[in-house]
Amino acid sequence: MRTRTAGRTLAALALGTALVSGGGVAAAAPGDGPGSTLTTLGRATTLLQSGGAGEPASGDLAVFAPQGVAAFARGEFSVAGYDCVPQESGEDVSSVPGAVDGVATASAEGVLALTCTYHVAPGEPDPGLPSLPATALVDLSWEGSGPVERYTQAGRSFACVTRAESRAAVVTGSVLLSVPGLSVPGLPGKGVEVVLTTAGSEVDVLVQQQDRCRPARG
Repeated sequence: MRTRTAGRTLAALALGTALVSGGGVAAAAPGDGPGSTLTTLGRATTLLQSGGAGEPASGDLAVFAPQGVAAFARGEFSVAGYDCVPQESGEDVSSVPGAVDGVATASAEGVLALTCTYHVAPGEPDPGLPSLPATALVDLSWEGSGPVERYTQAGRSFACVTRAESRAAVVTGSVLLSVPGLSVPGLPGKGVEVVLTTAGSEVDVLVQQQDRCRPARG
């Protein structure tokens, strides 16, 4: 089972709609020249799934390492009809500490606070179930494996020149998803705890991105 929420976290990691593999960028390309700014972003992603007995669950998790900001990780999960996303308080969104070292390694470790909301499918009546608090105990590591792929996005219609390196990764560790207030028919007691590990998909990657942008026109 793949999470319904998978894609919202990971979609934010797209390199752009017109990435072109390889090749250099012409000297006259936008972003080159006096006054241009350079920013970098490292990231690591994975899809997660449960295994064995118990309630099936799935999710996605990403580590972000923006330039000048401490690396952090966030994830989204689906279990027993609920979609669980990081808790928000004002402008603060729950995250756990992370680390990204280029396309070599990455890690995420900590407790992620979540809010779980029942997913109502199109055409189905809303049962009016309350939202539930949850946590995800994250302990994941990425290690680059195989060749590094390089991409460039450039052109006179773009304000920035984007260069990126991408590498497949071996992801180890697990996420323990806990929803104390959730009752599931057929399972003893109240509350759900499920362990998720990597689904071993093409989304298990490390990416290092560099954007050089021309100055804004007044």
